[in-house]
Amino acid sequence: MALHNIVPIIGKLHSINPATGEVMHTCEIDSDSVLESKLQSASDAFALWRQTPFSERSRLMLRAAD
Repeated sequence: MALHNIVPIIGKLHSINPATGEVMHTCEIDSDSVLESKLQSASDAFALWRQTPFSERSRLMLRAAD
């Protein structure tokens, strides 16, 4: 399931600088079902990643670092 198709948002969380009261960052709070879907996607991706040979993972990580 593509994450961009998942919509239900239950609110927003604000990170506030206590010294100034300024909102530094706002993020959306996902519903339980959306969170479960995202966690399952991450678990599935990790299962594939761990089957990838170390030499290939190393090559990909080095390429990403450039």
